[in-house]
Amino acid sequence: MKLSLILCSLVILYFFSNLSYADEVLVYRHETMPWCGTVDGRDAGVTVDILEQITLHGGPSFRYKSVPWPRAQKMVHTTKGSLIIPLTRTAAREPYYTWIVSLVPNQIRLTLFDEFARSESPKSNLSLAQIKTMSVGVIQGSSIIPELEETGFKSIYEADDIEQLIGLLVKKRLAAMVESKLVDTYQWQKLGYDKKSLIAGPNVGGVGYIYLGAGLDFPPEMTKKIRLAMDKIKANGVYDEILSRWY
Repeated sequence: MKLSLILCSLVILYFFSNLSYADEVLVYRHETMPWCGTVDGRDAGVTVDILEQITLHGGPSFRYKSVPWPRAQKMVHTTKGSLIIPLTRTAAREPYYTWIVSLVPNQIRLTLFDEFARSESPKSNLSLAQIKTMSVGVIQGSSIIPELEETGFKSIYEADDIEQLIGLLVKKRLAAMVESKLVDTYQWQKLGYDKKSLIAGPNVGGVGYIYLGAGLDFPPEMTKKIRLAMDKIKANGVYDEILSRWY
């Protein structure tokens, strides 16, 4: 009798643990705060804040795995049912992903380094046409690379991460870096550099959007569940409150 009760309990525990696991989705991300990253040993960033609220409003729970950006883009296609952030939606990427929900707006720009700058909001007078003859850097696998190539940039260096990219700019091995307006300023100050020495150059393209993305085989029922939860946090003001903290 006792053995039967134990076996029954184990079956029930297994059943409920599987239910819980089935509603947890793996999200591949990389270290690119303030979009997403690790702060004090915890997953953080504006996209993580949004996904946490999606969970609280009827969506699944999310488990994050930080990997280099090129690898994240490969893993989301080989790990069935997984997601990826922060994924910029572009024409080149369009056919290869399921675009679950738009998370945040994004403006890419060029920035330069001037250690002697003293303005509170320093800006460069250089045009896009002038800068494209110089050496610029991006993070490896960035969505902006095809547009830079189409614009006529000839010397594009792909850094492993944002820290290496900023380091190359400060050492003047690059004339400019190409990154999100939100990311470049956040990371610049995080690494201890004076905000005045980061010189804003011209924008590259218009405002784009960063998405929660997935492979083409992502379950439609889970897509619907996430979208419904996103609609809720937009309708009740939670989404706008999150953006106001970061932008």
